[in-house]
Amino acid sequence: MSTLIRESVFDIAAREDFRADFLRHMESKHPERSEAFQETAAYIASDACLEDLARLRSGDYYFDRLRGFDWLAKGKQRLIFTLPEKQSMICSLINAAILLKYDASFSDSLYFGRRGRSRKSMMVAIRTWPDFGKMHLLRADIRQFDAHTRYAFLAPQIDAFFADEPELCRLLKELSKESDILKDGMMVSCKQSIRTGLPFCSLLNNLYLMDLDRLIESKGFFYLRYCDDILVGGERKEDLESLLEEMLVLAEEIGLHFHPDKTFIADRAEAFSFMNVKICGNVIDYSEKYLQELIREIKAFAGKMAIIQRKHDVLPEIMLYKIIGYINRRIELEGFEDSFAYITTDASLKVLDKTIVDLIRSAASGTTGRKKYRISYDMIKRWGYQSFVNRYYRACLKR
Repeated sequence: MSTLIRESVFDIAAREDFRADFLRHMESKHPERSEAFQETAAYIASDACLEDLARLRSGDYYFDRLRGFDWLAKGKQRLIFTLPEKQSMICSLINAAILLKYDASFSDSLYFGRRGRSRKSMMVAIRTWPDFGKMHLLRADIRQFDAHTRYAFLAPQIDAFFADEPELCRLLKELSKESDILKDGMMVSCKQSIRTGLPFCSLLNNLYLMDLDRLIESKGFFYLRYCDDILVGGERKEDLESLLEEMLVLAEEIGLHFHPDKTFIADRAEAFSFMNVKICGNVIDYSEKYLQELIREIKAFAGKMAIIQRKHDVLPEIMLYKIIGYINRRIELEGFEDSFAYITTDASLKVLDKTIVDLIRSAASGTTGRKKYRISYDMIKRWGYQSFVNRYYRACLKR
């Protein structure tokens, strides 16, 4: 794979300036800078890190045995893999060096695990595409993608993509091959080659689906992919139907299957859900399921606060401070305001505002009845609540 950067990935990772940039980036993601993080950061800046990079380059894979645990989120259960912190961090450093050198070699349609790209930038690309509302759309989702990936297909992809870096190939294959892992205190065999939670997960995801990217792009369609979420747009529905048949064949060849309920072709202006939003022609709004999940979490917290208020008759101001603080932290953690860059309507935000204001009033007054309206909207604003509609329009002015 030709590239403008001639250094090997291991040489890039060993550079003092690169490690310093890497640590600045990691610190921005971990502003709390826990004691464990600071210790790991000191390791990355030390000679010990250079020695371990040399060990990995030589084929001395000193990693502890992988650990796995089941993680349930939004109704989906996934197997998550972990390594000790320093071992995970040195893998992240190597992964960052891979992206610096090879990122431009991936498809322009890919928004997952890329430098400067994200779910937000992908959705902005949808919003700003001139003829988006006039296209038929193929929406596809791979069923249990990670769990069905296999080393027999991934290993040749790694060798082909990193043909000039055999030491790197060996490392990536070592962390992808079938092996025993420690799960629930027992040793179990793990066949899946892409291991969610490990630093190389996104990179290997993109390598595994590279043939799919090439197939779709060869047809000249509007195409975007984020992990295993796929969106293809075309003027003729028949062309998309033909493409889908080819995609199904290719997926089967590499051991994957598309989700039957999440893979379909939508007619022009037909509403459907995609990555937490609802798309209908040129209109992009939040999906009902996404908002319901968000409201459910806030409602559960507000309910606990209302019980405390009824039992202890806490000052409303204290309750307002707690519930509004929770909402603001939850919204920040969700990255909710990032979506203002691509949402095209305030319809759902008006509903969200009304629902959350009612929940705040209920929590602060300890009731769901008329008493809650003794908490004025001005009081709620004074304690830090900002209307989502107002936030949205302020963000629109900055576009």
